[in-house]
Order: sequence, then C-alpha cells, then structure tokens
Amino acid sequence: MMHMRLFKKALNLLNKMLCLDNLPDKFQGNILGTIGTIYLNQRDWNKAFKNYKKAIKWNKKTENYVELGNIYHNIGRVYEHTKNYKKAFKAFIKALDFSKKFNKNYETDVITKSLKRIEPHLNSQEIELLKNIISKTT
Repeated sequence: MMHMRLFKKALNLLNKMLCLDNLPDKFQGNILGTIGTIYLNQRDWNKAFKNYKKAIKWNKKTENYVELGNIYHNIGRVYEHTKNYKKAFKAFIKALDFSKKFNKNYETDVITKSLKRIEPHLNSQEIELLKNIISKTT
C-alpha cells in the first residue's frame, strides 16, 4: 500500500515537471521513460507502453541513444509480461544493439538474461539467432 502512495506522488511530481515551460528537451524523454517504468512496476502495461513510445520520440529527437537502449529493454519487458514474445524479442535485440554500441556491459548482461528468459517461447529461427547473439556477447 505504501508503494502505491509513493508511486502516485512520483507520478504527480513527474507530470508536473512535464508541464514546465522551461524544461529542456533532453529531460522530456528521461521523465517519460521514468513514468513508463513506474507504470511497468505497477503492472499497468498499456500506460507503461504509451509513455515508453513517447520517450522514444523525445530521446531520438535529442539523440539520447543510451536512454533509448533502456527504453527498448523496458518495452521488451512489457511485451514479455503480456506474452507477446515475438515483439519482446525484437525490442530486446534493439536494446542489446544500443547497449553494445555504447559499451554498457552491465546492461548487456541484463538484456541477455531477458532474452534467455523468453527463449522457450521463440521459434527455431529466433533461437538460432539468439544463440548467435549470446555467443558474441560472452
């Protein structure tokens, strides 16, 4: 129950920040991504997804590619929770590409674990691709 109150307070504060006239563009994407993560933690998949999609637009606009990797990973988690494993796979692969590009080794490990988690739900072609990807990251 206490977590729900804290989530509500955080959402209220973050939404107020989004309304600031002088908020730099680079913070828009970060705030939307954080809002998406709050909804992800609340298991509100639709709201999480909507905020992540908005965050992608802002982060592309401001060329915040490191944050894009995090967002694609979280979108993959939304798809995983909603049992859309094909889209989860694609989102995790995008996240992994960003992670590798920017030498985010910790994130690469986390994303690889996410990919392994959905492996039982993939077709043989996707499993082969996954094995190839994992062999290159280890």
